Amino acid sequence: MLIEIINTDAINLNDETLHPSLINLFCAFREGKHLLLSDEVFLNKVADHAELGNLTCNTAKFLSSKIIEYMQLKEKLNYYCKVDMSFASTQATQNNQQDKFFTVGYKYFNDSANIQIPKLLCEDLNDSKLYNLISKYYRLGNGFRGIDVKFETCNGGGANTKYNFEMIKQSSKLCLCLLDSDKKHPKSGVGSTASKFNVQSDSATCKHYIMEPHEIESLIPLGVIEIGLLDKSIQNSYLHSYEQIFAATKYKPNAKLYFDHKEGLTVSGAIEMDGKYNDNYWQDIFKNAQTLRKKGCLEKLQCECTPPCIAIPGFGTGILEASTNIIDKMSHIKLTEIMPPILLAEWNKIGLKLTSWGCSSPNRPRTS
Repeated sequence: MLIEIINTDAINLNDETLHPSLINLFCAFREGKHLLLSDEVFLNKVADHAELGNLTCNTAKFLSSKIIEYMQLKEKLNYYCKVDMSFASTQATQNNQQDKFFTVGYKYFNDSANIQIPKLLCEDLNDSKLYNLISKYYRLGNGFRGIDVKFETCNGGGANTKYNFEMIKQSSKLCLCLLDSDKKHPKSGVGSTASKFNVQSDSATCKHYIMEPHEIESLIPLGVIEIGLLDKSIQNSYLHSYEQIFAATKYKPNAKLYFDHKEGLTVSGAIEMDGKYNDNYWQDIFKNAQTLRKKGCLEKLQCECTPPCIAIPGFGTGILEASTNIIDKMSHIKLTEIMPPILLAEWNKIGLKLTSWGCSSPNRPRTS
């Protein structure tokens, strides 16, 4: 995360009560855990104050060359930290939920535990690889050169995600929690896990984000699945699944967001959802998607069969790992070519959050 040291004009560096937090903050940057920004006058004062140690002094001198770059970066981020050097509190505060920053007193960083890299709480640990790739794609496409993103990934454990979120929040550690919406229809509410979260759930240092798509697999471009089918990294038995969801999204692009990629969609399930939300969203797709294969109950839009007839089969539980392996090998240009606008919008939202919370230097700067 970008950490900005503010209200430095009246600082007396001979005051040794300031030293623990300053040493920890400059150490956090030096170890590649966070980015650090302050004004040039203050950084020069730190660089000249030998009592802070050679490493801290040299780090401050190095950071003076990064001021313009990090000031520009600050304008792009949607969340960062301010350390108020006129305020000795250990509390983190965000005066308004719409603010792009939270503020801590300098004693917050007296504890070296608070300079560790932020936690990324996912519903499943396997989600983190795709989130990492989304972050990388976002940075390459939006001019974040020379910036890395680092997180300590934590397993939410599905239904236990809210409990684990609360445990991290109580520790006052930095944490971003990313949640599936579990929405299978655009007019539905969020699922049982996401519904446990609201604005009051968050603190200044621990926040959640519920993405609009049903699940993380919804973020996989269909072009990636096509590549997998062609190179056999995705079983050919899923070709029909691909053709059906391709037809559905060609007619209605946002179907990609609400389709259950692992389990698929039954005819009766779709009709039931449309009735519940008084919106023939899926039935409209079934009727009008030109290349959708329709027969039997799908053609009649009526199904009382046991087991229920499948309208669009799912891809199974292995689709996330197979797809992330493909994306990992793709160039930014190639991925952009197959990225539909509706998914690009979702990748950008998530990518900005990940970059804001996890931004760090890609390598440890030479400050010895």
